[in-house]
Amino acid sequence: MSAPYIIQVVGYSKSGKTTLIEELVKQFQMREISSFTLKSARTHSYEYSMKDSDRFLTSGAQASAVIFDNLTQISLSEKLDVDSIIDEVVKLSGCNIVIIEGFKELTYPKILVWSEDIPKSSELDYTTIRYLYYPKEQEFIQHKSLEEMIKQDKMILIKDIEELVSKIINELESR
Repeated sequence: MSAPYIIQVVGYSKSGKTTLIEELVKQFQMREISSFTLKSARTHSYEYSMKDSDRFLTSGAQASAVIFDNLTQISLSEKLDVDSIIDEVVKLSGCNIVIIEGFKELTYPKILVWSEDIPKSSELDYTTIRYLYYPKEQEFIQHKSLEEMIKQDKMILIKDIEELVSKIINELESR
């Protein structure tokens, strides 16, 4: 099995990252391309329930799994790094594409979801942004760093989900 194509979706809060990922997953599924999504919960901690699987973990189990009629849920009692999670899930599922939401510090190719906060920011590293996605009919606020990256063909400006899906599939197939 070949390695999956990995892409990140980054942007500011409420910019539409989750909505974009949902649409990407639907589009890939329609094309029979399997995907795996991974999300950063940043500073949030998991709240254990009184369900059996959580009770096993809080009792000291290193891992716990529940097999339902329609899915399998696996929980580990430790925090893993992103690459380890990707490796293991891809082995289990055979996914073709991994979509990561967040983890801005990683260096995978990124889709930056447009928001009006971008031109005000100095914290973004534009070197790993492959696509700038802004589907809303709004004025594109000029930003020197973005314009230069687009001009040099290092970043592709995209408004249409179909175009974005097509470009990602081309990248997947050209590897």
